[in-house]
Amino acid sequence: MAFLPTELRGGEATPTLIPCAIDQDPYFRLARDIAETLGYPKPATLYSKFIMALTGESKMSASNPDSAIYTLDDAKTVRRKIANAFTGGQPTAELQRRLGGNPDICPVYQYHLLLDPDDASVKKIYEDCRSGALLCGECKKMLQEKVEKFLKIHIERREKARDKVDEYRISTKIK
Repeated sequence: MAFLPTELRGGEATPTLIPCAIDQDPYFRLARDIAETLGYPKPATLYSKFIMALTGESKMSASNPDSAIYTLDDAKTVRRKIANAFTGGQPTAELQRRLGGNPDICPVYQYHLLLDPDDASVKKIYEDCRSGALLCGECKKMLQEKVEKFLKIHIERREKARDKVDEYRISTKIK
């Protein structure tokens, strides 16, 4: 894939930026090692971070649809997934208020990090969780509102872009 843009341009050296997760690094290091000997520019990579699965595992899994919120999920599915998400909270509200939670292992908090552009707001969620001022159910409700707002905007933009998709699809450019 790293060399495809050059091939599509009839051999004109085309720099390539490949977004990927860190687990794909060995393959792109290999591509970088051999690119110039094959007559291609070295591809550059942009590493993304794994998003913790809603189920608590270290990363999402395509084999478990409940491990992530998808852009095609409806509001009912989003509510169910968030309501059932693993948290870093205590077993009871009383213990949570007394001992606080652990946002560092909480996928609900990780989604707040992704979806809330206000660092002060995210910091407050973190601190309130740690101190026990915020219960997991309250945190999940806040997240549900953020996700539904995000998905509403995304769906509107996706519909506006629907007729333009083929302009950017590589398969339509290969003759």
